[in-house]
Amino acid sequence: MKPLHYVAPAAFLLLWSCAAAAQVVTPRVVDADLRKLPASPVWTPGSPVREVPDLKRSDVNDLRAVTFGRHILRLSDRSITIYSQEGAPVAGPLTFGSLWPAGSEPCGVDVEAAPAIQVDRPAGRWLISRVFQPTADGKLPVCIALSRTADPVTGGWLLYDFALPISRSDGRLDVSNETYRLSGESGANRVHVALDRNAMLAGKPSGFTVSMQ
Repeated sequence: MKPLHYVAPAAFLLLWSCAAAAQVVTPRVVDADLRKLPASPVWTPGSPVREVPDLKRSDVNDLRAVTFGRHILRLSDRSITIYSQEGAPVAGPLTFGSLWPAGSEPCGVDVEAAPAIQVDRPAGRWLISRVFQPTADGKLPVCIALSRTADPVTGGWLLYDFALPISRSDGRLDVSNETYRLSGESGANRVHVALDRNAMLAGKPSGFTVSMQ
């Protein structure tokens, strides 16, 4: 006879998915012109070194630059600079946290981890995310900024602040027709968290589901 506390694995995953889906996050809406946000401090000789910038280089054709539509977003020393297609600076450098209210935990706080810049090309949106260290209760904070249009400067942003039930993440979102998926680990298990992409694109509250392998 099975003990009373026994739960079949398939049923357990179903219950876990339903519980995760009930955790709904309502986005913050940002309509600010990014050209008017305070710029992050520019590295100068003598400053503490995290990443040594090439002071003689003005182009953005490197692996840290992402091109989409009429803009280029380049990541340098954890800050983001927006350029025109021609390579002229338009906005920034800005910290990822500057999109959130100042000092808000955890998204508005500057940390060592750099954000990941991506594009949801089918939707024509910019997608910037940053993964933080797990909290004491075992949740993984993940902050996501999703542009409302293809224009990252004046088109506005939707900001989502998730606490995911995984202990370590690969740190990059996979884009599918229905979801933004983040994979990682929880103990010895491989875990996949699927965020509701359609709800997020519409600027609506979004939940997520969890599966394990």
